[in-house]
Amino acid sequence: MPSAPHNTRKYRPFLHTAMISAFLIISITIGSLSALSYLQVKDEISGAYTDVMDQTDGMIREAMVLVMGGWPSIDEEMYADPTAIIERHIINASGSSKPDTRTLEQQLGELYGSSAEISVDVVDVIDLPDAAKFGRVWPEWQESSTNDGEISRSAYILMPGGMYLLSIQIRLPEDEKIPALYQYYTVRRAQEINPMLESVRVFDSDGHFVMDFTEPRNSSDETIPPTVLEEILITGSDTGTADPATHTTTRYLMIDAGPESREPWIVAVTYNLQKQYEEINAVLMLNLATCLLGIFFGAFVILGLLRYIGRPINAIVDDVEIIARGDLDHRIRETDGLEFSRLEQSINLMVRHLKETIERLKESEETVRIYSGNLEGMVEKRTEQLQLANEEVNLYIDILLHDINNANTMTLAYLELLKEDLSGEQRQYAEHALQGAKKSVAIIKNVGTIRKTYENETALRPIRLDPVIREEIARRPDITIHYEGTGAVVLADDLLGEVFANLIINSRNHGGAETEVWIRVRKEEDGIEVIVEDNGPGIPDTLKPKVFERFTRGQSRSPGTGLGLHICRSLVTWYGGAIRAEDRLAGHPEGGASIRFTLNDLPP
Repeated sequence: MPSAPHNTRKYRPFLHTAMISAFLIISITIGSLSALSYLQVKDEISGAYTDVMDQTDGMIREAMVLVMGGWPSIDEEMYADPTAIIERHIINASGSSKPDTRTLEQQLGELYGSSAEISVDVVDVIDLPDAAKFGRVWPEWQESSTNDGEISRSAYILMPGGMYLLSIQIRLPEDEKIPALYQYYTVRRAQEINPMLESVRVFDSDGHFVMDFTEPRNSSDETIPPTVLEEILITGSDTGTADPATHTTTRYLMIDAGPESREPWIVAVTYNLQKQYEEINAVLMLNLATCLLGIFFGAFVILGLLRYIGRPINAIVDDVEIIARGDLDHRIRETDGLEFSRLEQSINLMVRHLKETIERLKESEETVRIYSGNLEGMVEKRTEQLQLANEEVNLYIDILLHDINNANTMTLAYLELLKEDLSGEQRQYAEHALQGAKKSVAIIKNVGTIRKTYENETALRPIRLDPVIREEIARRPDITIHYEGTGAVVLADDLLGEVFANLIINSRNHGGAETEVWIRVRKEEDGIEVIVEDNGPGIPDTLKPKVFERFTRGQSRSPGTGLGLHICRSLVTWYGGAIRAEDRLAGHPEGGASIRFTLNDLPP
């Protein structure tokens, strides 16, 4: 069996393509889900940190309102709380020694400001008959106010050793502003709630630094950036900036305590969001790890499935290759799976039908071989018979041409002699008889030319066109022919002169004795073009398409046989050219005929 043509095209295995496609789908799906999960968690973390910063901003804003507006009412929660200072002082005091009150007074003065009157006394417990009522629980502050607006706070605190009682009295004048140390402790509490809080700095409405609540001793000459200050003052609202390099964000809060307060202050609250970025990066790494693990696991599962699917496909391919090499008795192996089983059955059925078809073709081939042998013998026999018949016909034609030519020659000679001896009407009869004999000679000549045309087996050779044309012109001295000569060399044979002879005679037959003929030769891109024109009656447009067919004659009663132009077409076609009929004057058939034909040329 002939082998199939080798295909050099390289194909990618289907399983590889399926594996790559499935891997891409799983990768894109898992990657998209991981990205969505990461973005969602990132938004949640950012939202949580934003809420904490908003709450912290609220605490600091309330503390600043107190600083700018003073003590609004007797409300324990809004007063500066000395608890931390007193507690630290008591813890550091010795149990048996009398505590130092000067340090405590100094620290409380820093808390409540220089205008506050602070009195700290130490009383011996034995000097107080009701000392037993003072426990070691944290004391309750007693508040009172006078008509002139003064506020007083007092408390009694039992020392750890139980020997001394601490008496604290604090008086605040009217409209006294809360000192900066109050905000310092407020900020400290805010930092305990929100560790991200890094600094709280206060600026005036011109953007100049006033104080730092996280570091009261800070005396920086820092100013708010002009663009930020302009935005705050124009919009009258809070704004913020971020520094990605240090993972910090600064919120600028505009504090206005009311119409009676001085110009608004601007508080710059800076948060360190390093922990937020670390949490977001941790979530990102976790999602990346999950994504890669999912892709790896998906690729592992896909690889296993494709190997499971590919095993029966490879088995079928191997069996098909065995069958393709000519073993039609080989059967496809059975594998698992309904689809593969149906495919195996279909291939086995196809191979069985193919085997039956090949057997029938072999039988038909044998039959055709027998018929072909018989046909070849019949064709050879018939060809031999046709060859003999052709030779016999040629013999008869040669005899006829020879004998008829001899008879025509004698007839022409006698008619010429008779014509000379006759006169009048009898001379005209002789002239008509002479023309008929000449026509018979022309017919015999054309028949001979046609025979040579069909039987011509000679090879074409280079022929100089000018001598051929001039020889034919010399044979017709009775016709006016205009020709300027040419140096063209064409591929033709000895019958080329017949083309010009028939065209010249055709012009004379249809145009009469006064007809003039023009012969021109010119070089064209596809060869040599020869133009033979006359001033005769021309060729009608309806006759041009069939004028080169056999026995086609014009409308005039010319003595032609209808074979001249057919001979011209046959010879030109044999030479590899083409011939056509046109008008000498374009659009005027009555102005004369123009026969144009082409010949293959050679360099001169």
